[in-house]
Amino acid sequence: MGESWPAWLLPALCFGVAAAAWVVAAIAAVAMLRHREPGRSRFWYATHGLAFFTGEGFTAGAQPHRRRFRLAAMAFFAAVLLGALGAVFLATLRPAG
Repeated sequence: MGESWPAWLLPALCFGVAAAAWVVAAIAAVAMLRHREPGRSRFWYATHGLAFFTGEGFTAGAQPHRRRFRLAAMAFFAAVLLGALGAVFLATLRPAG
């Protein structure tokens, strides 16, 4: 019971959070595509990825999905950053003894 947590736990948890956030963002992006402006093809959205963050080319019905997409994207990038920092810290640890 007195043992410390394994050193790899932080990067592993961050990877799990990042994977879950990516799935949520992908589902939100697909839901946003149901609210495209008339005359916009799916290819246009594939080449204008920033539109998912700004809301350009979507009707007002996409707003809740865009909020979810942006929150999931922030969670993804924060988890990747924290996990990378944790992995770098883990790689620089010296074995005890």
